[in-house]
Amino acid sequence: MTRGIWLPAIFTRRVAMQAPSGSLGQVTDSKVVAEGQKSRKKKARKDLRLVRFGAADGSVILGLVPPSRMLPDGSVKGWEFNKCYRIKDVDKVGRLSVVREVRGDEEDLPPDLQRFEQVEEVEDDPRIPAAPVMSIENLRKWYPLKRGFFETVFSREEMNVKAVDDVSFSLSKGEIFALAGESGSGKTTLGKVLLRLVSPSGGRIVFLGFRTVR
Repeated sequence: MTRGIWLPAIFTRRVAMQAPSGSLGQVTDSKVVAEGQKSRKKKARKDLRLVRFGAADGSVILGLVPPSRMLPDGSVKGWEFNKCYRIKDVDKVGRLSVVREVRGDEEDLPPDLQRFEQVEEVEDDPRIPAAPVMSIENLRKWYPLKRGFFETVFSREEMNVKAVDDVSFSLSKGEIFALAGESGSGKTTLGKVLLRLVSPSGGRIVFLGFRTVR
């Protein structure tokens, strides 16, 4: 006797879609060109550094610069945290607060971010506030929940415990910062992330102007 398992038939319908004559090659070529331009743009940005300056009027100057500066005597010097620079491209003086590498695929950077070509170090301007020693921007630490077999198969939605979710603050030199919250609010987890005992799920930690985690 032959035994078998009965399965219901599944009917599918295939719909043929035809592109107008000559249009397929054009679409493909356009896509290739767009991807090539995007790749070159990422590579060009990757060789630069993202800098953030604070100005005396409270404004923030954001732009791209080379990894180092060429001095008039021909020597090369790196960027220094909390130093004042004159950005001739925008005719402003700002205090450097952030210097970070650019990978080229950041979604939080404006596509038309200006590249600064003329930047020189100037004397300290006391009107410009000192740059924060540490900056935490949109920091997240999520722990995934274990799911059963049926939840894994029939549900594509990921379930997480949001121990730390979108936390932002900054610490200045000599400042005392108090973090208060009820039990289980994520204070300990936040401290572990800042000490790099655990890796964050998202966000940025900037220490002395340089990004410590990605």
